[in-house]
Amino acid sequence: MKQSILAILLILTSCMSETEVINGSAVKANYDKATQSEISIPEIKYIPLETNKLSLIGSIDKLLYKNNRFYILDKRQNEIFIFNQKGKYVSSIKQKGEGPGEYLELIDMDVDNEGNIYVADNGRAQIIKYMGTNAKHYQTIPVKEHFMEFCSLNEHQFILMDVFGSKDRKMKLALFDSNQKTMKPLLVDSQKTVNELSIMRCSKNYLCRSNEHIYYNDRYTPTVYSIDKNGSLQEALHITSDKYISYSELKGMENNVSRFIQDNNHIKDLISIYETDSMFVCMPFITPSDEYLFIPKSDASKSFRAKLMNQPKLFGISLPIKGVINNYMVASMNYSDKVKKALPTHAELKKWKGEDNPVLVLFSLEKKS
Repeated sequence: MKQSILAILLILTSCMSETEVINGSAVKANYDKATQSEISIPEIKYIPLETNKLSLIGSIDKLLYKNNRFYILDKRQNEIFIFNQKGKYVSSIKQKGEGPGEYLELIDMDVDNEGNIYVADNGRAQIIKYMGTNAKHYQTIPVKEHFMEFCSLNEHQFILMDVFGSKDRKMKLALFDSNQKTMKPLLVDSQKTVNELSIMRCSKNYLCRSNEHIYYNDRYTPTVYSIDKNGSLQEALHITSDKYISYSELKGMENNVSRFIQDNNHIKDLISIYETDSMFVCMPFITPSDEYLFIPKSDASKSFRAKLMNQPKLFGISLPIKGVINNYMVASMNYSDKVKKALPTHAELKKWKGEDNPVLVLFSLEKKS
């Protein structure tokens, strides 16, 4: 694709900001020029999540690590599980219902520095704040608009993604203040030809927490934004490529899952946008793959691509990466006889059985010289 065509594509897929977007400090990487490289895993840790009748996990749809605890969102069971840093079960939030302090459809969660748990109830267009892990102490925060994902900035300000009305999306990204009862757009669509909500999603989370930062992936564009504690946007990362899909091609993928899946030529999503102290990591999704893009912060021209499943130490893990904790990347691993047999030397896994919860796998990574 010619450079002029790429420039037009960037204009078409850009967003108009109704708040100031800070420019000029973004890390810039080129996906097409990133080298295929080999990696090593200097360190790996296994954390089995305790299994009992109260902690049976159906799916790990989101994982946060705050206050030395793991918080796991399980949409399949409409439940949030809390484990300590060693994987011991602490408690859970399971409040499905129509009564006070209950939710109909749990679609997202967040946790603040005090350990309060916020949940998004799509069924009632509200956020519920549970004080600590005690579901009996709560605060209901009416939003009165449906949305897909959120992050809490503080106890009354929230970033909402994909706020939509009865027919289509009203705001791509918004700042909601429950005290002021206001909602203002942070990013709005500059084009109205494509309904993104009708196109298949490859990522579970487009709002990602990594350490103390919040990142937002603007689909079909090279731009990843960071969002500060005041709700201001900053261009944090640009991943340029000739492989981004145009809106004219996206139009044919509305309500057409098979056509979306069959397209093997374009980047359709960026998955798992996280960072360590030294690099950004993400998965540009073209087709199902285990290949990640690693972007050194010190010199993005040295970005490289690597396949994680080629690593014997990572045998059995389920992708995508679910987070970064103290510079360790986090994945999960479900039981199988084959996996158990391949990891006989790890004391943490000796008692692991088929009916047990997943194991969290924390690993460091470096490029082979």
